[in-house]
Amino acid sequence: CNGDFLERLSASSAWSARDSQAMTTYGDKIFMIGGFTGAANSQIYSTTDGISWTLETLITGTPARWGASLLELE
Repeated sequence: CNGDFLERLSASSAWSARDSQAMTTYGDKIFMIGGFTGAANSQIYSTTDGISWTLETLITGTPARWGASLLELE
């Protein structure tokens, strides 16, 4: 990805800068899970439009995640 076809939808985001997060879609939402923000992160955000993001929950009961993979089962 070189960014030639990407469009910025918002100048800011609900979350802090991160890398190694996991992304997936489910139903009509896009989910961003975990990531590395100087330490492993346990946040789960979702959006239906790519502009407005909602903090869904924090991962509990397991360590925070970064570099994870996701699988959707139907």
